[in-house]
Amino acid sequence: MDDVDGMFTGLGMYVRYASSGNWVKATGSEPVQIASGDINGDSQDDVVGLFTAIDIYVRYASSGNWVAATASEPSWICSGRLR
Repeated sequence: MDDVDGMFTGLGMYVRYASSGNWVKATGSEPVQIASGDINGDSQDDVVGLFTAIDIYVRYASSGNWVAATASEPSWICSGRLR
């Protein structure tokens, strides 16, 4: 089963874990866009968030930590296997 990421106006971003059914706050900031995919190659989907005036951050599934991915703000984000 997959987990669900949700953005709630005024509340931030939450994750609903399939294993427990609980919503857990991931960040108090509201991303403009989110995408998911295995960013670091560990076979777990990570979350990529585009935050206005903050840039792109990745939340790695293995650690749960948000890490800055870029110092510039693109117009759009997506994830996928690009070759």
